[in-house]
Amino acid sequence: MSISVRDTVTDVLLSDFGNGFTDMSGCLASGIVATLDTGQSYTVSSPAFAADPTGHKIKTNIKLCTENNLGGQCIEKNLEFKP
Repeated sequence: MSISVRDTVTDVLLSDFGNGFTDMSGCLASGIVATLDTGQSYTVSSPAFAADPTGHKIKTNIKLCTENNLGGQCIEKNLEFKP
């Protein structure tokens, strides 16, 4: 899984990459979920901006792949939003 977010006003780009999904228990990481079964979903959070991006257009790219290190078959989604 990879995720990147760009604040188009400040041009700050943040990204994260991992071979699994961090399982959160409250604010503490409790382990890694390595795979998702067909039809299963998971919430992904991006890295946090240091400055408040409220009202700025944010461009986001999320990529999910069937193998580690972004290998195998992948799907990718681009989103734009204003927080």
